[in-house]
Amino acid sequence: MMSSAVEAKIIRKNDIQYKGSSSRAHRLDLYYPPARKNLPLLVFIHGGAWVTGDKDIWSKLATRWAELGYAVAVVNYRLSLSPGLIHPVHSQDVAAACGWLVEHQNDHPYSPTKTVLIGHSAGAHIAAFLASHPSMLSEEGVSGPFAPKGAIGIGGIYDIKAFAKSFPRYERNYVLKAFPNPEKWDEASPSKQKVSVRFPWAVIHSKNDEAVNIAQAKQFHEHLKSQGIESELMIFDRYSHTGIMDHLGDQKDKVTLRIQAFLKNIL
Repeated sequence: MMSSAVEAKIIRKNDIQYKGSSSRAHRLDLYYPPARKNLPLLVFIHGGAWVTGDKDIWSKLATRWAELGYAVAVVNYRLSLSPGLIHPVHSQDVAAACGWLVEHQNDHPYSPTKTVLIGHSAGAHIAAFLASHPSMLSEEGVSGPFAPKGAIGIGGIYDIKAFAKSFPRYERNYVLKAFPNPEKWDEASPSKQKVSVRFPWAVIHSKNDEAVNIAQAKQFHEHLKSQGIESELMIFDRYSHTGIMDHLGDQKDKVTLRIQAFLKNIL
C-alpha cells in the first residue's frame, strides 16, 4: 500500500474524449499514481440498467484503486434514453474506449497488455457481451497482446430474459428501452452465447442483492466453466446491489481482498 503522501497526489485526467463526437457519453476519466510506469489498467464500466449512470459517481472508487497501484479508466457510454440508442451501442462505446486506451498508451503510465475489465450490474453485462463478441474489440485495435487479461463482473446481468421475468417492473422501465425486441434477448445474453474471448473471470454477487437475482451469477459462472473458461464465483453476505461497491478499493474490504488476489493471479 502506498504512503499517504503518494495517495494525496493521485493524478486524475478528466473528461477525455475517446470517440469523435463531443458527447459526454463518449468521455472517460483516468486515475493513476505519480512516478510509476507500466501500471496494470482497470477499465471500470458503470451500471444503471443501461439507462442511467455516470463515471463521476465512481471517482472515490477509482481513486482508491489508484492508491493500490493501478491505473483506472472509468468509462461513460451512450445510454438508452431515446428509441435509437439500443443494444449494442453500450458495448460498442466501451470497445471504442478500450481502443483509445491502446492507441494512447504512450501518453500515460499504464500498459494495455495488462488490462482487466470491471463491470457492475449492466456494466458486467457489457463486459461479458464483449467477451462473446470479440470483433467489437478487435475492430478498435484491442486484440492480440492488447486483449483483456481478465474480467470481473459484480452484481451482473447475464440473462436478459431471466432478469425481465424476475423483475417485471424493470422490464417496462429499463429492459425494453435497451432491448426493445424480446425475440432477440437470448442473442444479447452472455449466458446464452459462446464466450469467445477466453480470459479468466471473477463472478461476484451478494446474497442480499435486491436488484439482480443471484441465479444470474451462478448461471453465468457455470456457463463459463462449461466452455472451459476459468471462472471464480465469489458470493458474499449482507451487501445490497450498490452497497457492495461502497468500499471497493479499501484494503479492509473483504470483496477488495478477493479481487486483489484474483488480479495478482492473472496479471
